[in-house]
Amino acid sequence: MLPGMTEEHAVADTPPVDAVPARRRPAWKIPLAIVTGLVVAAAAVGLARGLSGEDAGPATPTSGSPAAGPDTFALSGHLTLKQSSVTSGPCSGTGGYQDIHEGATVTVYDGGGRAVATGSLAAGMRVGLYCRFSVWVTGVPVGPGSYQVEVSHRGKATLSAEDAQAGKYEASLG
Repeated sequence: MLPGMTEEHAVADTPPVDAVPARRRPAWKIPLAIVTGLVVAAAAVGLARGLSGEDAGPATPTSGSPAAGPDTFALSGHLTLKQSSVTSGPCSGTGGYQDIHEGATVTVYDGGGRAVATGSLAAGMRVGLYCRFSVWVTGVPVGPGSYQVEVSHRGKATLSAEDAQAGKYEASLG
């Protein structure tokens, strides 16, 4: 304090100390945090689907199926076998269903009954007491109407062109 000043004058003459401004996060960190969260969430969903067998992946197409092109699509879905082996490892059909196993032929027919593409079943994944196989056939020509799908020699299941192209093939045996 200066000589001749009272304490009141000293306080009044002292300039106020500015409050420390709040620290702001750089603007780029918020979008980065959002994108990182979305990537982590997508990875978690993919991992959960993979572990549940919900999306067991495509079977290896046979050499007779061309790769999907602009006028073709990949027919996909699942076959559930209710009479299967209960041992460990990949499951397969038993009894009269021994022809249902990884690699069994899947044939796709057009609305006129003509075979248009072939593929095979993926390894069966156990779901309770049942065996679930992924079906994946590439090179199916896009067309109107309906398609028929036959696994091994088990008869043809019919589905609409819309369902076939949307990956909605579902069938069961046993």
